[in-house]
Amino acid sequence: MALKKQGNIRESYGNGVAIQPNYTLTEKNDGSIEGSVTFECDIDDFFNLPQMKSAHPRDSRCELYNREITYMGLRKVKLVGSYLGLVAATTEPVVSSNPNTNKDKIESHPDFATFATPANGAVFDADTGEFLGFFDKTIKGLFGEDAYLTPASLVSLTYWTSSVPRTKKPMSIVSSIKGFIKPEGVKEFMVLASPYRQIGSFYQVTDQYMGSGPDGFSRIVYPQ
Repeated sequence: MALKKQGNIRESYGNGVAIQPNYTLTEKNDGSIEGSVTFECDIDDFFNLPQMKSAHPRDSRCELYNREITYMGLRKVKLVGSYLGLVAATTEPVVSSNPNTNKDKIESHPDFATFATPANGAVFDADTGEFLGFFDKTIKGLFGEDAYLTPASLVSLTYWTSSVPRTKKPMSIVSSIKGFIKPEGVKEFMVLASPYRQIGSFYQVTDQYMGSGPDGFSRIVYPQ
């Protein structure tokens, strides 16, 4: 039976608890569903308010994960419940790309042997052959250079699941990432980590990848 207060019809949650009208749920682009519901009751019915992980009054896909309780006058209690749910047991991942740069030793430059010459001020150790640096101040663009910038491709795939995640193996290598166009100069990707967080019965997982250079990752350094 609907409860009546100050002329407004309110939905009954049961056992003396009423639901305030006009509550909503939002289906988000990451596959999650979020919303809030406001409940009111007399203080004597406090323990009849919805508990953590209880189902949403209108959508059983969503569960209560946060309770904000206000003790009002006239022995009334208000609870604003936050709900979370998923459109599927595992949602489609949302791709995020974060282009960056690495600072590599100048000796690793693919054209190092071409420009690292005595004519350009390059000095090498006479005994070991180790590169010591560019020391000719008249050679603009090379004097003092000991490193150069290379592009770094960092990609993450974020998704929700209702099961305890089976995270990807760190340092494993994949040739491509679903839903992501491989940038020029990137041959493959390495899994860095798969951190996740739990909210109620749901898990938000983020698979993190790093792009290689044009030659890919060394299978000696990173055996698969």
